Amino acid sequence: MLSLRTNYSLMSTYYGSKVNTISGYITKVINGGNLDKRAFKKDYDAFLKNIDKPWTGYYKVWFIKFPKEWLKGSLDGIRYIEDDPYVLYQDAIDYESARKEKENTRLDLIATVDDGYENYAESRKAYLTAVDELQKAEEAMILGDVQFLLGQITEDEYTDLENALNSAITGEAEALAAYSETTYTFDRDTCGGVSAFFASQNVDMTADERSSGLGSSAGGKTADDVLQTLVPVYETGATYSIDYLADELMFELRIDIPSGFSVTNVNYYELWCDGIQVGPRTGITSSLKQMVLATSDIETCEIYFYSEASGTSSYITKSSIDPSVTRGNLEFIKDYNTFTAEGMVIGSYDVKNSTKTGTLEIDIKLNDSYGVGRFAVKAGNVYKQKADDLSDEQTGTLYLKESTVGQYSNISDTYSYLDAVSGDLEELTIEFTDEEGNKLFEAIFETSDQSIVVPRDQLDYINNYQSSN
Repeated sequence: MLSLRTNYSLMSTYYGSKVNTISGYITKVINGGNLDKRAFKKDYDAFLKNIDKPWTGYYKVWFIKFPKEWLKGSLDGIRYIEDDPYVLYQDAIDYESARKEKENTRLDLIATVDDGYENYAESRKAYLTAVDELQKAEEAMILGDVQFLLGQITEDEYTDLENALNSAITGEAEALAAYSETTYTFDRDTCGGVSAFFASQNVDMTADERSSGLGSSAGGKTADDVLQTLVPVYETGATYSIDYLADELMFELRIDIPSGFSVTNVNYYELWCDGIQVGPRTGITSSLKQMVLATSDIETCEIYFYSEASGTSSYITKSSIDPSVTRGNLEFIKDYNTFTAEGMVIGSYDVKNSTKTGTLEIDIKLNDSYGVGRFAVKAGNVYKQKADDLSDEQTGTLYLKESTVGQYSNISDTYSYLDAVSGDLEELTIEFTDEEGNKLFEAIFETSDQSIVVPRDQLDYINNYQSSN
């Protein structure tokens, strides 16, 4: 567009009304119309012939004739554009092609995002359905435990209930994995737009989803309580540098990714300013040279990073930069933290109830090591009932507000304790320590999806750990 407008303005100023022959075509293509290339070429040839017409033929002095071109100045007629007479014609053709390519890319992107949303909505619905099925299977199992002890159902019927529960647990895990993968893919297709939206507000449900029965799920919680939001975790260390080459009126952009960087598959980058790509896609080890930009007029400047292999290109992440700062840091998304209304999800748990021994067995699986060596379960969830509201001794399901209901276990071991003193898992707190027994942080059980959640006021340790690892 810039080249087209610049050359059109220069030629209009120099040739005046003679440009009217082709002005209609230029105006049409700038306004988004389609060119009749054959007619445009014919009229452009006529324009070139017209601007050179004053120097066509001969002058006659007495009996002597000499070509008019002998009196033609160095910039007269077609000589003004002699290096490339068809520059304006080619600019118009190139702009039309670029505009069509941009529109096709836009339509392809819309289709990709539409498909991504459909897949996201379907996987979300499937996950909520799986959560509901698991809740029903758990309730049936609890009732089956009682009926089996009372002799109201046979051993085969009890085994069927166990199989149904195991199947529901597997189904819920698979649905959650599919939901997470679909959300991650959707986030990549939107260049991080989904994670930015999730980070700014809770996932809301449409009226159609509410009317289809997705407004509630396990434990009487709404779908927004069960669903999780993704917040990106950034890795720092990569930098950019901008050198201004005054003698060439150009700038040179370089990217430096240090060794040991976790995002290892980046091999190309693009520079975009105010939604317009500046220069070509460039190899990560090469510099990008372009004409100097007026940085004061730029509102947003971003570097998009890609991975290209075997002819396939995929978007990785992007990082905003300040073009007025010649040296700066780049932020890469290396992972996503999962948040619920309670806090940050750091793992999951599996619980088994043994009716023969009267114990509960809990296996905990963390998403990262977080420096954890041991853990124990404590009676009294201080995040649901503040410690100030508890007396030293409690009756019912809570006993001591700081007492453990079992011994400390290694994080890789199964944790066992008496079911009689446990109460509801939601009323218990998990204390995590290092190998030496030094307390690191506390977490709670989220029973709707069997996840381990660190309350927001306990996140300092997690944030510090992720920053240093």
